[in-house]
Amino acid sequence: MAFRLADPEATYPTPVAIEVPAADGKTEKLGCVLHFRLLEASEVRDLALEGDEAYLAGILAGWEEITDFDGEPLEFNEKNVEKLARIGYFTRSVAEAYGRFSQGLPAKNSVAPLATGSARGAARTRRKKTRARSASR
Repeated sequence: MAFRLADPEATYPTPVAIEVPAADGKTEKLGCVLHFRLLEASEVRDLALEGDEAYLAGILAGWEEITDFDGEPLEFNEKNVEKLARIGYFTRSVAEAYGRFSQGLPAKNSVAPLATGSARGAARTRRKKTRARSASR
């Protein structure tokens, strides 16, 4: 299959784990789905220099599984992007996820279970397969 340039109007729903502060200095990972735009690297750098609000407004085209404090779905709009841009842990988690996405790397620290079972089980399976391949060489 030949390499094809991405559609500049396309958006990409991507599962993201937001690391939220929890008790005793620990964090808890809460999941959502962010609809990323695939921008050129220079555009991303320019947005980052403009600040968190401009950065999020530029890379996001929508979201799912984000709620307000009452548990109601949070509408994707300029006002709510601005609210979320003021939350440091949200912005950091999104920036890390977008960096991986834009470089073609798999999502990291996803909280969503895999189709074949838990993420932990999948990691064990990958390690077993890797060891088996190494042993057969």
